Amino acid sequence: MDSSLILAHALGLMDFFPVDPPPPNPPPAPTGTPAGDDSSVSATPSPFAIGGTATPTPITGAPPDLVILSMKIDLQSGPGCYNPPAAMGVRVAVANLGAGEAGHFAVWVEGVLQPVDGLAAGETASLWFTGYEQNDTTTAVVDYSDEVPEGDEGNNTREERLPVPTPPVTCTPTPVRTSTPPPGRWS
Repeated sequence: MDSSLILAHALGLMDFFPVDPPPPNPPPAPTGTPAGDDSSVSATPSPFAIGGTATPTPITGAPPDLVILSMKIDLQSGPGCYNPPAAMGVRVAVANLGAGEAGHFAVWVEGVLQPVDGLAAGETASLWFTGYEQNDTTTAVVDYSDEVPEGDEGNNTREERLPVPTPPVTCTPTPVRTSTPPPGRWS
């Protein structure tokens, strides 16, 4: 990984850099852990985990389960009125459906990564990604770098064709009153 990407990741700017699509097959189990038995390890977040390898550390209790709940094309500002030239993009809802807490992980949507500091059991988060491909499928991957050992690693990807919504009504600017003195009173 070149030094500019390392610096951008350390500064939390990775959502501005394109990232390769997710691999077609899940990665192998961490070294030293029997395949299929990942209930006793978790990933220690590393500022360089994207494109690298997370360091396994022991955990206790039930594992987390990160999923993409929904995806939709939406205004960056969210619902409400439309202020041209408002940006349209993909809004992704992610959740931790497991019983354990999920530490730091990243969400990938069509080549762009956004970090998430973590989700408690049952917690959700909404992320907005700039741009979208009209008339094409959109793919999102939660825990892109496999930093969080989960109860179900097979439900981290969602792919669907997203309809482009009709934009809401254009916002009406609020008139601003100005005080104008009556004629002849101010000289």
